[in-house]
Amino acid sequence: MNRSERHQVIPAVFLVFERNAEILLQRRFNTGFQDGQYTLPSGHVEQNETPTQAACREAAEETGVSVKPEED
Repeated sequence: MNRSERHQVIPAVFLVFERNAEILLQRRFNTGFQDGQYTLPSGHVEQNETPTQAACREAAEETGVSVKPEED
């Protein structure tokens, strides 16, 4: 394994859903990493995907919330 294989940067997105001064958290379950802990909905950006596309996809996958990106 060369150095570049050991130290890869994998971009991630974290989602903050706020309503009435409350923030949505999810409880990690059966992932093998920090199970039982609460966290923001999140996930990795896949190859050839923008962070905005990843955030919309992860919102649906992790929470069932449909998010549409705003136009610039």
